[in-house]
Amino acid sequence: AQYLLVKLLVGTRGALTAVGDDDQSIYAWRGARPENLAELAKDFPSLTVVKLEQNYRSTARILKAANAVIANNPHVFEKKLWSPFASSPVSTKMPKLNGS
Repeated sequence: AQYLLVKLLVGTRGALTAVGDDDQSIYAWRGARPENLAELAKDFPSLTVVKLEQNYRSTARILKAANAVIANNPHVFEKKLWSPFASSPVSTKMPKLNGS
């Protein structure tokens, strides 16, 4: 129902912006469906996909695990998470606190 409403509002002009992640379906209880992304590509052939794959918070170890999990998901768009910090070694040392 959600996708049909968007399609009717956009009409033949096809001017819309959509944001989504086919590997996350946290709003399924609201009717959001990852399949809508595949429908967009089919219904709007001039669609431009901008992938947000850069991660600003995670270490190489976490991103490696996340990519392994994501690779097993059925998804519309391939992705590989990366970070400018990913090549940094993962530290297991706790920082020293003032006075210790």
